[in-house]
Order: sequence, then structure tokens, then C-alpha cells
Amino acid sequence: MLSMSDKNLESVLDIFSSRGLDVSFLVPTITGYKKSIMDAIAPLRNFLEIKGIHNFFEQEQGPEHKVMCPTFLVSSEQKIETHTSLYRPLTKQGDPRIWVNGIKKYCKPNNLLAFVASEGKLYVFNLSDEDVIRSIENKMFVADVLNSLAEEDSKIANELLGKLKIIHQLGFVESVTHGDTGVGMTCESLLGIEPNASKQPDYKGIEIKCSRKKQGQPNRVNLYTQVPDWKNSNGMTAHTLITKYGYWSEDRGSRRFNLYCTVEANRPNPQGLFFRVDVEKDLLINYCRKDGVDEYVAQWSLKLLRDRLLEKHKETFWVKATSKIEDDKEFFRYDSVVHTKKPTASILGHLFDSGIITMDYTMHIKDNGKVRDHGYIFKIKPKHINMLFPEPAEYIL
Repeated sequence: MLSMSDKNLESVLDIFSSRGLDVSFLVPTITGYKKSIMDAIAPLRNFLEIKGIHNFFEQEQGPEHKVMCPTFLVSSEQKIETHTSLYRPLTKQGDPRIWVNGIKKYCKPNNLLAFVASEGKLYVFNLSDEDVIRSIENKMFVADVLNSLAEEDSKIANELLGKLKIIHQLGFVESVTHGDTGVGMTCESLLGIEPNASKQPDYKGIEIKCSRKKQGQPNRVNLYTQVPDWKNSNGMTAHTLITKYGYWSEDRGSRRFNLYCTVEANRPNPQGLFFRVDVEKDLLINYCRKDGVDEYVAQWSLKLLRDRLLEKHKETFWVKATSKIEDDKEFFRYDSVVHTKKPTASILGHLFDSGIITMDYTMHIKDNGKVRDHGYIFKIKPKHINMLFPEPAEYIL
């Protein structure tokens, strides 16, 4: 749909990136314009969910479930107060729809519309309107609106930082659960974040990644999890993977068949597993080297991995905690934060090829013969975060 725009997208991206503003775009088609209906395309749906505006996935079909969001249409001289309808019709399999009331007086078909969210409200900018562009370039009304929204956007990070400082002052807090996940789940519990399986960022659009401080070599931090592209992996499945490359080990006094290992590029691990980046096909491929022969295992689309990085880490707080054990219980004191924004996703393939980003298989076979899969976890060492995230800011709590 964006390809139909009468305005080049690349020519206006800096308007938002230079201010650190998240943005999503929409182009009204001629048909949609006439019928007063627009498709809520996937990038816009994700944007609305991340910003806490609306979740189409949880919305039921029908007019009685329509949601109205306060909205401002920003012209070169004023903000026009209106509302945006977000709904799923009973027809068309409930495909998500969006319509901004009064939009026909504000734009024409094929105009490029930019959506910015702040404090539960949407702000719409017609970037095909030359008066709007001039107002931005000449640092007039529209530029003032954008700068104000950027200040509001930074308030969320300052709010979260303030809460973490209060948590630090609590000293050591008992973990809410046992195991590796305790450091993150305890922090989220203290912040009032309910446990959930969503892939969306944790706190009002900000991802929170917690890890324990370790003496000597710092431990890697999790970027995200992503399953292999099983459909294009020559019939490979999780069960076949662990059956072929797993191993027996002792676990709490009993033997268990596991595959817990780190995979990196160009260096086979003890199981013979390693990555190779296929630049031409834009793939990350897992091979296994046995007796000097490399056999194909599975693959990931590098485009998908870049998209996941941009989705998960638009803005992230990397929180470090000091851990101690007392009476077989673990306690955490949250001591520092590294704040990052807007990862340089284009270099992801190079970071894989250099072994800077790695992936952990974390699975075992249960007594009933089924695979217990804890995820395919992509990780990076803290010292390399600045290679992926420009200008990280560090705070001692």
C-alpha cells in the first residue's frame, strides 16, 4: 500500500528519526477514500499495539466492539481534534479496519499519512501537504508539535528510570521464581508488569532486559527468541533436531536427553553445530560438521531476524542486577541500566558472521517423549551492544 504513495517515504523519514519519534505510515487508496474505510496494515497494527493504543488481535468482530481513539489532524497552522475508529467488521474475516474522522477534508487519495502516538492519542501528519513540510523545514508550527511529542516520548523513559531507581533503593529483593528467569520476572513484578507471553515490549513501548552481574567474563544478554524456518529447513523439526544432535546428561540425579548449547558462526561447538551466513540468499544457516563434512541442519531468514530486532528493541533498558544466595534463596539488587534506541539492523548479518551474536538451543526430551523447548535464544555480549545500538546511555541507579 505504501508503494502507492505520491510522496517518497525515504525523503521524510529523517523528520521522525532525528527526533527519536516512533512513526507508522498509511496511504488511503482511492476506493478506501470513497468508502470511508482503510485497511489497518500490519506495520500500523504493530505500532498501535506497541504504543498501547489498540490490539486488533484481541478485538472481537462487529460494530458494537468498535474502539474510538482521540486523534489530532495536524495542519500547517493548527491541530484539529477528532477521533479514529478501530474495528473488525463481521465480513471479510474481520480484517482490521481504521478510519480517521474528517480525514477527507485533510488529505487526498494516495497522500502519505504519518501516525505518531502519545499518551493514548494519535497525531496524524499529511506529509504530501507541502505546507506541512514547509512548516517543519522552517521550524514553525508543525515542527513545534513534533518537538513537543518527542519530549513526551522521552518522559516514558524518564518515568521508567525513576521507578528503577526506587527499586534499587529497596536493596536486595527475593526472587519471585527459581532459575535463570528470576532476575527478569522479579524486576517486572516490582514494576507491576503482569507475566505474559507477548513478543511486544514490556513497559509502554520499552523493552526491559535484565541480567545478573558476573565476575570476570560478562554473561551474554538475550536479544530475542526466534524459531527456525522449519517450513524451508528440509523437513527438520524440533524433535528431529534434538534426536539427531542431542546428548545424555545427568540432571538432578536422573539422566535426561538434552540439547543445551551455543551456536556461533564458523566455529563448530562440541556437537559440531555452527552457523554460516549466506549473503546472497540472505539466510543464517545452521550446519553440523562431522568427520570433516558439513551437513545442513536448519535456517533462519535474516530479514525476519532484522524485523524481529527492530520490533523488539526500538527502545530497550538493559538492566544489570547483583545476585546473592541466602538459605537457598536468590536475591537481586538492581544496580545499573544501559538505555538504547533504534538498532542498526542492517549489520546483523555481519555480527553473526563475526560470532558477536550467537544462538542457544535450549531443549530436552520429557519422560512422555515430547520435546520441552525453551526457545531459540539469540544473544550478544554486553561489550558489543554499542555495535548494534548507536549511542547507548548508561545510568548507575
